[in-house]
Amino acid sequence: MEKAKRLDWIDMCRGFIMILVVFGHTLTYNSNLRFIIFTFHMPALFIISGYVFKPRPLKTSGPKYAKRLLLPLYAAGTALIVYRIIRVYFETGRMSDIIYWVKRTFIAMLFASGTDTPKGFTWVHTFGMLWFLAAMFWAMIFLCLIFNHAKKESVRALLCFAGTIIGIVISRKYWLPMNIDIALIVLTYLYVGHFLKNIDLDNKKIMIPLMLACIVIWGINYALVGKIELAQRKFTIPLLSFAASIAGSFIVIYAAKLVYRDIKVYNPLCFIGRNSMTVLVLHFIESNMIPWNVILPGNPASKKRIIIFFILRTIFILVSLTIWTKVKEAYKNWKRK
Repeated sequence: MEKAKRLDWIDMCRGFIMILVVFGHTLTYNSNLRFIIFTFHMPALFIISGYVFKPRPLKTSGPKYAKRLLLPLYAAGTALIVYRIIRVYFETGRMSDIIYWVKRTFIAMLFASGTDTPKGFTWVHTFGMLWFLAAMFWAMIFLCLIFNHAKKESVRALLCFAGTIIGIVISRKYWLPMNIDIALIVLTYLYVGHFLKNIDLDNKKIMIPLMLACIVIWGINYALVGKIELAQRKFTIPLLSFAASIAGSFIVIYAAKLVYRDIKVYNPLCFIGRNSMTVLVLHFIESNMIPWNVILPGNPASKKRIIIFFILRTIFILVSLTIWTKVKEAYKNWKRK
């Protein structure tokens, strides 16, 4: 979220997590590897956002977050509506079908649910992985309000933790539009990321014991099959699973700090990380608009199919991202003239 000096190792970490997001969505629902990825990938993105967060007045940060998070969500939703109009027109040509899909997609876009029939709103359909953008927007708005009105760190921490408790309580009965309940739940992640800036990540005397503790917490949760899935508000062993999601995120973030510049692919990963929200939108587009089941028929659990599927969708995302960044750069250069 920072606009000034970028931290390349943070971008690299973001890039790695975005690849895991795409890979996790390529795996079948009951895959053990998917279970492992979901224990930390989205929590880590929220923690990283907390790490780079800088308190600013809401009147300046609000429009920035809306442009960065809500604009891509609504642009992707509009593109999906247009795609479905064209597709239904050629498939059936019936106006009633077109109206049905436009209405269904429009409501899904406004609600931005990550699952079908969210609790308390069974008439709403899923909008897929872009639930994250809506949740992140409201989470950052809440975080700005907390940091602007509470000056003591202890009060900020308490308010973020209280927000998480409130979000969990609400989510047991209702899954709110725009994932506002998730936005409350992840406030603790954001504050943990903010607090992480106070820790010297290069101090091995601090980091080695901390990482060992994280490995133990994550390992216990994994052994007890504690599942974590934010879109479904799922922490099957509530306190332990939530702690494990933080622990897993710490492990990945610290690993990125350690291996930064020691691996040959850090530049491509940084490129993906710098454009993580665009990658998510492109992933949404290819998931909804490319008929992968026709292109890759067969058993979804087949290892060969999974690998080919992942490679193809990754190629699509990277090529599209490269073209998009080149077009944006050319447009900026044209405006300067």
